[in-house]
Amino acid sequence: MAAMARMNDSDKVGTILLTLTELSEMMKLSFSRLWKLRKDCDKNGFPKPIRIHDGARGLRWRLDEVEIWMESRRTTSGI
Repeated sequence: MAAMARMNDSDKVGTILLTLTELSEMMKLSFSRLWKLRKDCDKNGFPKPIRIHDGARGLRWRLDEVEIWMESRRTTSGI
């Protein structure tokens, strides 16, 4: 996996932030599937991205939030 960005703010010092490519690799999902999850995040609970600068390349997802979401999906689907 490519090098992951790190965010340093007062709440989440050292939080790992994932790019869309890293998220896609980790979740084994296509970009289009991830954009659909993002679009419907209010319905499906998918973590909202953090905008670090303008444009789609400026979006990052918190690894800890993605892992919690993935675990909740495993639990509810019985996997």
